[in-house]
Amino acid sequence: MRVNDVDYPDLLVEAIRDDRLVIFAGAGVSMSKPTNLPSFNNLSKKIAQLTNEHKGEYEPDEQYLGRVKNLGYDVHNEVCRILNESDLQPNKNHKTLIDFFNDKNIRIVTTNYDLMFEKTLEKEGQKTSVYSYPALPYGNEFRGIIHLHGEVNDPTNIVLTDSDFGKSYMYYGNVTSFLRSLFESEYVVLFVGYSYNDIVMKYFTRALPDLSGEKRYIFAYEEQVEGYKSLGLTPIIYKKNDYNQLYNSLFNLSKLVVRDDNKWNLRI
Repeated sequence: MRVNDVDYPDLLVEAIRDDRLVIFAGAGVSMSKPTNLPSFNNLSKKIAQLTNEHKGEYEPDEQYLGRVKNLGYDVHNEVCRILNESDLQPNKNHKTLIDFFNDKNIRIVTTNYDLMFEKTLEKEGQKTSVYSYPALPYGNEFRGIIHLHGEVNDPTNIVLTDSDFGKSYMYYGNVTSFLRSLFESEYVVLFVGYSYNDIVMKYFTRALPDLSGEKRYIFAYEEQVEGYKSLGLTPIIYKKNDYNQLYNSLFNLSKLVVRDDNKWNLRI
């Protein structure tokens, strides 16, 4: 299906219609106005400004944050403070992604610490189950919003530093267990708001049971196609840096595919 010059694979469209879709929401979803939250990299820069601890040019963000924590700084609470302003408001991207589901069958997994999906649902008068690391459900059968790396109201348990990632993906492995059972299930996964260099992508792909990419899709530029395929993800191409095209196409896709007969009659 072609929507706003973006071609969506038939398998993905069928999964939306058949209630087999899971959306993974990354930092890009919460970076648009009026939310304006920083990327993981910009979070590191804000911590560097607060602590005056220089971040190496090629130092991975999670490694830098771990190093600063080991120097005695409470980076977990600082990050949550930055992301938990009282007047923080969701943007249209949050509502667009929620609109792919009815209120009983929401399946959104987010690596963001913010609570913008919950605030969007509250504004719409909707409720759903919410799970947050380390208390994760089974990945092959769940409903609700999953904060895979924790959330701002529980700074102790957010997955932020290299040590946190190591524990959650490898030592304890509860995130990996959730991902593995999800990727082995009948669900079809769409990644939204992630870039090729996101730290979570290298951890996600370690949990993939195969590299065919048949049930996992991600938005990409032309030059990123081969890189994503090697990670076991099928790229959906959009114009480079044209985020309006990306989210407008998602908005229109949800209206075209999710609308039932009654809603179509009302629309007509």
